[in-house]
Amino acid sequence: MNWTLQQILSLSAIPATQSNAQKIAKGTTLSNLGTDESFLWGECQGSGSSAYFITIDLSDGAAKCNCPARQFPCKHALGLFLYFAASPHVFHKVTPPSWATAWMEKRKKGTPVISVVTPEIQEQKTVRKEELEDKKMETLKKDLDDAILWVEDIIRSGIASQESRMYEFAEAQKVWMSNAKAEGLRALIDEIARTVGDGEGTEWLQKFLLKSGELYFLFKLLKNIEAAQEPFRKSVKQLIGFYEQRKDVLPLPAIKDIWMIMGSIQEEVEDKHNLLIRKIWLYGKKTGERALITDFAFNGVFTEQYGPTGSCFEGEIVYYPGIVRQRALVKTQIRTIEKVSPVFMGFEENFRRHAQEISAFPWLKQFPFLLSEMKIGNSGKQWFLTDSQMKAIPMKISREKAMYILVLTGNQSFNVFGEWLDNQFLPLTIFTHESIFPVNQKKIPV
Repeated sequence: MNWTLQQILSLSAIPATQSNAQKIAKGTTLSNLGTDESFLWGECQGSGSSAYFITIDLSDGAAKCNCPARQFPCKHALGLFLYFAASPHVFHKVTPPSWATAWMEKRKKGTPVISVVTPEIQEQKTVRKEELEDKKMETLKKDLDDAILWVEDIIRSGIASQESRMYEFAEAQKVWMSNAKAEGLRALIDEIARTVGDGEGTEWLQKFLLKSGELYFLFKLLKNIEAAQEPFRKSVKQLIGFYEQRKDVLPLPAIKDIWMIMGSIQEEVEDKHNLLIRKIWLYGKKTGERALITDFAFNGVFTEQYGPTGSCFEGEIVYYPGIVRQRALVKTQIRTIEKVSPVFMGFEENFRRHAQEISAFPWLKQFPFLLSEMKIGNSGKQWFLTDSQMKAIPMKISREKAMYILVLTGNQSFNVFGEWLDNQFLPLTIFTHESIFPVNQKKIPV
């Protein structure tokens, strides 16, 4: 994979690490540089007397450095990587040093995740888990009638009379959700509260009514959740915050393929200082499967490394149980240089797939779109994605990023990957004939 400066910088979510890495990338503190086309290595002189030893896997950007920093990658690894991207000619093809070979061999073998659980132990865990969920559901149902009545009052008395009470109600409901350990449901109520007055004129009313309606039917469903079929019931429970644990998901049947990282998003979690959430979309070469990997980082440190947008790995994924196959875990991954050519489609086919998923689970939040031969345009402040027949969909994008796409594509047709979210398209990655460009960073490179 040919790494760009933009892709390398995206490996770290910490601005200070990126800034310090760019200073190291000047090369004045780097020495003993080498590569074998799969890995690169080098030494970086720090503030102490001894240099730090750095090794980087070029397939996915994973790095190892013996410095005491707890960020991954650290500034030394990121700086060395940036220097390699800018000046690959100074990295000679030589035999790797002994301090690099052990980690390199481990990376070449891959890092499979193995979970050995007997059927008897698994059954006991399942029974215990279901008992705990039943208790939480009973706690949740105690105040469910009051919540349903509140939504009905909105319709009876009009939205305007409820506007001043919205935040008061939301705060009360959040206490209820916390007691029931239903953090997902709490987030849905927060989302409704934030729509009040959000937008020009009465724009917020449509979104408020839509979200309130979705919440109302969810409340009604929860009163009789036991009558729903098992896959649907599992999806609802995950929606409201009764999450499946990683160790319970990994033993489930896996799908093996060559997986391409189509795009990613990193965002701060509201009300949670120093906590980041990262969403990574995968596309399977043989199966055409789309999967969403979600993980969290405290102080910018993610526990797993997957590589940048456009990179690929051979491995297995496991979907979380539910009526819709979307969120998943990576069970095994081994680096690969094999290429994946995603199948991009027009509006009609993407919306047809979206309609199928929504009909199965109406509360689906985001859906991956792979759109072919698109152009970008605007009407006032609103930007649109248009096809060759001049059909258009609204985009969720800033003017700065829209202009960046125009510069990248020269206003020519391009393929694009992104999310359909809240009736808008959020572009994540632009695919041109020459390269792949992530466009979801907070700051656009110049």
